[in-house]
Amino acid sequence: MKFYQKIRRGNERIITVFGIKFKYSRKSNSAILHNIFNTHYKKRILLSYITYPFVKGVDRKHTNRLECYTAAEIFNELGYQVDVVDYNVPVSSADVKDYCFVYGFGKAFSMAVTNPKIKTIFYGTGCCSKYSNLVTIQKIIDFYNSHGAWAPMSARISDMASEIALNFSDLIIPLGNEFVASTYRLPNIKQNIQNLNCFYYDTYDIDITQKNFDTIKNNFLWFGSLGALHKGLDIVIDVFKKRPDLNLTIAGANLREQEFYEYYKDVFDGKIPNIKYYDFVDIESQLFKDLMNNHVAVVFPSVSEGGAPAVLNVMANGGLIPIISNSCGLDVAQYGFSFDNIDIDTVENKIDQLISLESIELQKLSEKIKTETRNLYTYDNYKGNLRKIISSLL
Repeated sequence: MKFYQKIRRGNERIITVFGIKFKYSRKSNSAILHNIFNTHYKKRILLSYITYPFVKGVDRKHTNRLECYTAAEIFNELGYQVDVVDYNVPVSSADVKDYCFVYGFGKAFSMAVTNPKIKTIFYGTGCCSKYSNLVTIQKIIDFYNSHGAWAPMSARISDMASEIALNFSDLIIPLGNEFVASTYRLPNIKQNIQNLNCFYYDTYDIDITQKNFDTIKNNFLWFGSLGALHKGLDIVIDVFKKRPDLNLTIAGANLREQEFYEYYKDVFDGKIPNIKYYDFVDIESQLFKDLMNNHVAVVFPSVSEGGAPAVLNVMANGGLIPIISNSCGLDVAQYGFSFDNIDIDTVENKIDQLISLESIELQKLSEKIKTETRNLYTYDNYKGNLRKIISSLL
């Protein structure tokens, strides 16, 4: 079932998202999408994030499409005319001066945050860029020192959270747990920081009792995207290359990261028998269902995330047991396989802890993970919590 339908009538577009109709018209000389819900509210808010969901609709390829749409919908419900601009599009001070609120991040946000007449809400899609940039750069250096390969394309560099934004935003909403929120805190500065859990997409309500844990207990999954070094794929590959008794499936690594691909060419070209590779995996595909049926755990030693929605998707849909770093921004310590030290020995040790469990124990743990993830990290909870946080500033 499609999440959206789109009709064009000249400059006007009518889009149905999740059964809700709205329309907007793009002004010919402006990068800003004006009044996307076609309302008559006097108060105006500018959403500085992405225009994609308002032009092409909401899909499940990335949660940012629905995150952005949800914020727009909440402000609309609260009585604001909603305009939208892409975060990387330059605007002038005149473009933003008449808004009551600017929400999001990027160039329009930076223009608004120093204007005392505009309330600003910074939406942090991951750990603060000051923190994240340091750890991702260090990861590139460490990989070079240990492997002799220079792979800067496999980092994740961002300049979203400036000193000005951290100091002057009226509200900061980091996506993730308390650890993620802590990366935004400045010493001796009063800040309003309220973190928010991400959500999963419900695509496959698997029956955990039908998984054969005797067969799959040695099968592990890395489920990610751009930034292979940042997301710890090098560590995962290094562990499994020396452990032929274990099986790894890599899903989502981007081979455009040329230096990383060249270093692990034997892996991506299928020359390591216990490691399989797939590029982007649609979570509504049969392949995704097969991965959920045939793997016991997800291994994701990332140096910095924002609540790790990719990990949430496989926990909620497949009951996959998380073996993840605490810097992913998910509270999974109760399951026993989270860690602070991001290195080969730590990851291998956690994997060995997991495979030491009996199959019946793995099944019970998988059932618990699936149930608790589905109860806590729902889209309805995300939207309800975001609405409360935004309303607290209003």
